[in-house]
Amino acid sequence: METIGKRIQLARIKKNLNQKTLATEIGIDAHLLSDIEQDKKSPSYDLITKIADKLEVPVIEILPLEKLLIIGNNVGEHASTIQNYNSTDNNILNSMINRIIDLEIKLYKLSVE
Repeated sequence: METIGKRIQLARIKKNLNQKTLATEIGIDAHLLSDIEQDKKSPSYDLITKIADKLEVPVIEILPLEKLLIIGNNVGEHASTIQNYNSTDNNILNSMINRIIDLEIKLYKLSVE
């Protein structure tokens, strides 16, 4: 299973950036980035967002699989209760799903801080 650190490292390498350059561009020490990539330290959600933005990848490419599965399962549970909506209710459904995802991300942020 790929960890947050490994995912960050792979995305960084794809962009042909070294640790020092990425760290400088996102405003952290290169040693901290090294520790994150080696899974010695856990980044905050805000730092994950900065890294993802700089590497031009969606945050979901960096979050660990188990967190994505939790978010997906929760969305799936709620989506199964709203299957009977018709197409005119798509905006409501999209809004509900986005709120669920936002709440799951907030829970994740709390768990790593």
